[in-house]
Parts: sequence; structure tokens; C-alpha cells
Amino acid sequence: MTQHHELDEQARETCALAALGLLPPAEAAAFETHAAQCPPCRSERASLALAAGELAALAPLADPPARLRERVLAAARDEAHANVQPWKSWTGARPPSLLSIMADDGGWEPTATPGVEARQLFLDAAARRVTMMVRMAAGSSYPAHRHGGAEECFVVSGDLRTGDVHMHAGDWQRADKGSRHPDQSTDGGCVLLLVSSLDDSLE
Repeated sequence: MTQHHELDEQARETCALAALGLLPPAEAAAFETHAAQCPPCRSERASLALAAGELAALAPLADPPARLRERVLAAARDEAHANVQPWKSWTGARPPSLLSIMADDGGWEPTATPGVEARQLFLDAAARRVTMMVRMAAGSSYPAHRHGGAEECFVVSGDLRTGDVHMHAGDWQRADKGSRHPDQSTDGGCVLLLVSSLDDSLE
């Protein structure tokens, strides 16, 4: 998203959905990143959230509809499934003792995050670890997550922003088990080499 000087109809609609908590997780994360740099969107979302809160306070108390709990739990399960990344379910036979994967072999898979794809290189199911490539389109971002095991990230090409750190081709970063990565984004797109845990969790 680009910074707004004046909000158009689409921007106002996005702010309203954000104020009501109705944006899908990936879009909500992207909006939060955008709003941090866009005062008009930040102000619009805040004023709408305040108005929504005041209206909610005026609503009369009522018993929830029958089967509401079941519908809420079903929606939560659907959302959790939508956030599963492909490496969470990668399986396969034991690879040969000498394994080579060529650059043009394909194998890129979309993730639940728009603009982010992953490619499995090696899966160690017993250790719950995977070596993989991650490809991010220009302007895309990956939501905050906590590491289920140590992670190593090498920037093959492009750029990657992680908090206050702006990495470029040739840069490397290691994150310990239990550590948290904030939203990660790229300005011009990037390709990453990751050795990571299968047990990372989105936040």
C-alpha cells in the first residue's frame, strides 16, 4: 500500500474492516504495516473503532443464537487451516545419500501469505526441520511468528526487512528457538535460503 494524502472509497472500506477486526490475517498484518506509515489511515481506523465501540455499548444484551459456539469454533478451525504453510505438512520418502536439486526443477508452492512462495529442498521429519527457499514478491510481507526451533536465514538476492534490520544479498541471520520475528517485508522482492523448524507459529 502507498501512503495516502486523501482516502479514497477503497481505503476507507479497508480502514472500516480493520476497525471491526474483519480483515483476513494476512491483510490485517499488511494494513498494520501500512498504517504505521500512513497517518490518514491510522486516524480513520482509530475514529471508526471508537464509533464502533460506542455503538456496541448501546446495543441491548441478548442471548446468542443457537449453535453460535459451534459456528465460531468451525470458523476458527477454517482460519487456522488457511494459515498453515506448506512446510508444515511436507512429507516424503528418505532422500538418496547424494541429493541434488537444480534451479529449474520447479517445486515452488504458494503459502497462505500473498506474494510469498516456498520451495522444499530437504526435510528432516525426525528433527522437525526443513531446508527451503522462500521467494517474496516486491512489496510483500510475512506476518509475525515465533520460532519453534533455531532458524538460519541467508538472503540469496534482493532485500528483506526484519524489524530495524534491512538485509541484502549475502547477509545472514540466526534466530534462537523461542525468539520472535516481527513482520518481515521486502521492498524490491527477495529469495531466501532458510533452515527452519516445522513448529514455528504465526502470531
